[in-house]
Amino acid sequence: MSGEQTGKCDMSTDERVSHTPGPWTIAGRETALEVVEARRSRMRVCFLTSDGPCEANAHLIAAAPDLLAALKAVVAISDRKHDAWDAAWAAIDKAEGRSNG
Repeated sequence: MSGEQTGKCDMSTDERVSHTPGPWTIAGRETALEVVEARRSRMRVCFLTSDGPCEANAHLIAAAPDLLAALKAVVAISDRKHDAWDAAWAAIDKAEGRSNG
């Protein structure tokens, strides 16, 4: 992989966010990729090296702010009668450090 890919999420306006705000971008080469904050300082979020699925892992990590924002939006308008609603909140809690599960 060469070049960069940028996510679409902008969580920088959410004051409750304790992680590096999105969007995050992927930079590097196939077996040595870094996920960085896409604006301002381009601070490194993480660095991945692998002989395996490094690029796929980097894409998943870079999408994390987008996924979290989308999941929060869906949960806010969802029917609480489904098990998926509880699973979604569990994932949000895990992403925000309130659960290790």
